[in-house]
Amino acid sequence: LYAHLAMGISEDAALHPPRAIALGYPVITFETGSTHEGSFQALTGGQEYLRSRLSVENMLPEDGAFPAAYVFACEDDETVPPENARILKRALDDRGIPCSLRLFPQGGHGCGLGFATSAFSWSGEMLDFFDRQLAAKGRDTIPTRESK
Repeated sequence: LYAHLAMGISEDAALHPPRAIALGYPVITFETGSTHEGSFQALTGGQEYLRSRLSVENMLPEDGAFPAAYVFACEDDETVPPENARILKRALDDRGIPCSLRLFPQGGHGCGLGFATSAFSWSGEMLDFFDRQLAAKGRDTIPTRESK
């Protein structure tokens, strides 16, 4: 999931804004050295002037009007540098937006549910994060099999 797509979805959801989002191995910046060049080319047509303009750390609202975020990446991701996840965490922290960052030693890029990788726990951790965010806002938590 492109973080830019998630950003657009969360910004345009004025009527029903998400309470929390999850981003796995997100493309956060187009700045040289930390970006996934394929995403840069696909989303900008290679127009260099868009590098800093479309880097997510420069697009987050200053007023904190952004949903809580669970972010994960794998240190051995050779497609999207895990530094992208760190950049997002710092940007959200700077704006007082709840964020849980999980960096796993191995799982590569596109690890799905992470079976047979160190990232196996990401989906359960994400649901726990969502439950904590909903509870903090006085909302119902996510139904589980046990609660049905």
